[in-house]
Amino acid sequence: MEFFIQGRDLNNLKWLCLKKCTMQKLPSNVFHCFQLHILDLSHCLQELFTSIGQLNALQEFNLSYCYRLQELLTSFGQLNVLQELNLSNCLKLQNLPTFIGQLSAL
Repeated sequence: MEFFIQGRDLNNLKWLCLKKCTMQKLPSNVFHCFQLHILDLSHCLQELFTSIGQLNALQEFNLSYCYRLQELLTSFGQLNVLQELNLSNCLKLQNLPTFIGQLSAL
């Protein structure tokens, strides 16, 4: 079963909190939130998806307590305006990829 975010105009959504949700993957229409500045997925996901790079207005990303998260995909490197990234208590995350250093706003 896929979860959908409902709303009249997702293009203007600035902040989305899905903290402690039990979904396995992000709803596909999240990637249509082109003005999204803050995304809180803490206590939630076990993996990110390649489409995450489409959220190129994202400034704050909270992935804390995503215990099963094992890696950050290369599309994560497209988040050029990202200023804050919380990866605390992501216990299975072994390494940070080299592209993290190229995110100049971080």
